[in-house]
Amino acid sequence: MVPVPIVAGLVLGAQLLGAEDYEDNEILSLAAKMEGHPDNVTAAYLGGLTVAFLEEQSGRVLFAKALVPADLRMIAIVPDVPLATQSARAVLPASYSREDVVHNLQRAVLLAAACFSGSFALQPELFRDRLHQPYRSRLIPGLEACLEVRHPALLGVFLSGAGSSVLALVRDAEEEVAERLAQEFERHGLSTQTFFLQAENRGVRELVRDGAGKG
Repeated sequence: MVPVPIVAGLVLGAQLLGAEDYEDNEILSLAAKMEGHPDNVTAAYLGGLTVAFLEEQSGRVLFAKALVPADLRMIAIVPDVPLATQSARAVLPASYSREDVVHNLQRAVLLAAACFSGSFALQPELFRDRLHQPYRSRLIPGLEACLEVRHPALLGVFLSGAGSSVLALVRDAEEEVAERLAQEFERHGLSTQTFFLQAENRGVRELVRDGAGKG
């Protein structure tokens, strides 16, 4: 399911019922049950950069949010390879080595620290994943080469969710970086679409409330 309509429906429903003093976690918990992914609904609800997970015993969504700098830009490269989430998950191993898990944890923690400190001092090594991307590369021709692209302006490149889209982070040289990434898929016979994006720091919560206030 798509998280934004779910979250928006819950927020608007609460307002229509006059329950505007709801707690954030009331919306998030309901939305997570409906959508199935607390990280997705938290991002839709709060905007910005969020990390979240569902606390098993209470059913609460625990989360944190950081504001994304206005100069940080995102490039989405979408190769012409439809990839169902179920298929992307099926290629993952049942277990991982301690070395690979530690590798990912070290980078994930430093990445979160860089973002939540406000510096957003990003570099490609922070996105070098061993738990998902190496296995899913088998399903997407050119992905492995795309993830190895380096450019002075490229702050990080990684698989978006289960794929097959790739996201890159830059502060300048957007078109040049996008062309370099797309070329790797084209060399493997795939056409691509490119989208230049910017983060939205306001989530559904703020957008709906701002809209209601203007009304």
